[in-house]
Amino acid sequence: MDSSTNPNDGKTAHPKSSWVTPADRERYRVFRLPAVRIDTKAKITTETRRQADLLFPELSKAGVFKTYKLHDKKKFFYALVHAAKLAKYRAGPVMFTRNERHPSWSVISQQVIDAAVEVGLFFEYRSEPQSKHWSRLVPTEKLVAFSSIDPWEVEPNTMTSFVYLRKRGGKGEELPFDRDDPVPSEVQRILGQVNTCNRRYHITCLRYDEAEGKIAKKDRMVIRPVHYALFSDNWDTHGRIYTGKYGHQGLRALQRQTIKFNDMPSIEYDYGGMHPRLLYHLRGIDYQGDPYLLWGERTSTSMRTLAKVFVNALINAKTPQAAISACNQKMSVWNKKGSRKKGKAREEAYRLRHACQETGVKFADMLPLTLYRHAAIRDDFGCDRGVELMRIDSQLALSILDHFSSRGIPCLSCHDSFTVPEFLGSELELYMSLVYRDKMGFSPIVK
Repeated sequence: MDSSTNPNDGKTAHPKSSWVTPADRERYRVFRLPAVRIDTKAKITTETRRQADLLFPELSKAGVFKTYKLHDKKKFFYALVHAAKLAKYRAGPVMFTRNERHPSWSVISQQVIDAAVEVGLFFEYRSEPQSKHWSRLVPTEKLVAFSSIDPWEVEPNTMTSFVYLRKRGGKGEELPFDRDDPVPSEVQRILGQVNTCNRRYHITCLRYDEAEGKIAKKDRMVIRPVHYALFSDNWDTHGRIYTGKYGHQGLRALQRQTIKFNDMPSIEYDYGGMHPRLLYHLRGIDYQGDPYLLWGERTSTSMRTLAKVFVNALINAKTPQAAISACNQKMSVWNKKGSRKKGKAREEAYRLRHACQETGVKFADMLPLTLYRHAAIRDDFGCDRGVELMRIDSQLALSILDHFSSRGIPCLSCHDSFTVPEFLGSELELYMSLVYRDKMGFSPIVK
């Protein structure tokens, strides 16, 4: 095989270089995709074991495969197939190391991987010498012979409790509580009903190609949202609703617009400027403007982007200085642990950096203007009001979810936005307004 067709020959080149081959571009793309590690301690489903058992005899056809320690090799192959199915779902590769000094490396694992590549279950893209990257395996259709994987076939959902009380500021420490208490009991009832209803529908969306930075228009993925509420310290703070790792909250806004319920298109509505508006309404002020137009009519799209981030940071932070620091951290391409951000977080950082460069505005410079524009609620900034406001928006969300799910209609919550089948868009818009007016005594902006 010559270098023009072998993806392992040559070094990784930038795809815009005029001399690179299609194989070079594919190699560059593969190393940019989010990768899955092989977890030898993962719980393997019966279906995955069955599939691996059917494929395992194929490995004996490889010249590198030896017949000793077959039990250990099959056990590792289960974990490899499990990782391959997760990689297929996420449209990325499996990552592994060829470094014999690394704790995760073994003769058995390397032999199984080499055999799987040789018999055509994976394409292999080896990392370059001295590279920090691990090598990559891309599953072939011979291994994963279906285009759309239900993630629950790989990692079944086991969540039955949908209410959690955790210590704020800790490391996710769970606090004990009486499940018969009226608040958690009612939240558990509603979210159990919501999850049961949504489970009856085949919910999909278009995949986002991380390497290309755009929606893959013909590649749909299954999503499995499991709504649960997370409270902080007590039942009066936080309480926001999340949807688990296979839910829709991790999707980009563009992806959420492509959600379908049993092939029915969907529509999403959200509350505009919710938390700033809530602060006004809690003070009895009927504020109907856009809270992020800090420069009035001169506010450009980039200025509004910065203002939205900064105003909400001021509401959630304990001090104005902490808000400025949080915004600067959000704009950094490095996270607090010192590694580079990935996916949505990285794109958000680039978006904010571009907005700052385009406008010349710095977050620290926005504080006086924000306090001037929102003088009526300036005492609420830098006072950690976010956890109280989240409790209000979670109460609104629970009412909306209960309204639709009690009638067998799927509804997805993303904090202050909601997605339902498209033909029910008008009903969703109306009910969001009714629930808010009943709670706050003022009309919201629903868009």
